[in-house]
Amino acid sequence: MCFEVMGESQEETDEVIARGRRMLPYIQKYRDAKPKFPARSYSDLLKGLAAKDDAFEGATKAIKHGWRGTWDNPEGQ
Repeated sequence: MCFEVMGESQEETDEVIARGRRMLPYIQKYRDAKPKFPARSYSDLLKGLAAKDDAFEGATKAIKHGWRGTWDNPEGQ
């Protein structure tokens, strides 16, 4: 959820949401973290702060509401 990936835009978020409440501690832990890989730089693939925050906030909200994925939002957001 920290990287811009090709393909379906919500797949990574939907995978986190599908795993449910057990993912909440991980969302909290990595929400403000910057991914690091030894001897590699992926900075050009990182989402901007606003996009990353939206993804993490959206996943948290969906899990807390019991939604199955991003498509399951009755509010349409």
